[in-house]
Amino acid sequence: MESTQRPLHDDYNLQFSCSCPVGILFIPARICVLKNRFRGWDQTGSNGANLSFPEVFNIAQKPGDPNNTRNDWIVGVINAA
Repeated sequence: MESTQRPLHDDYNLQFSCSCPVGILFIPARICVLKNRFRGWDQTGSNGANLSFPEVFNIAQKPGDPNNTRNDWIVGVINAA
């Protein structure tokens, strides 16, 4: 092949070739998967806690309660933190 065609040939035919073992390429992906699993567990735990704390601290929504607006703000600020 001519010198101008060789790079095009290599780019097309060897686009996924790698001089390193393929397993090394998947290590960062595996680390990200594990990190996201733990993040999901943490998020699930905090969401569950956010469902129960208004009743514990007596700031849950109750029909006819004049403090419903104030309680909504309290729950919203705590959830945003």
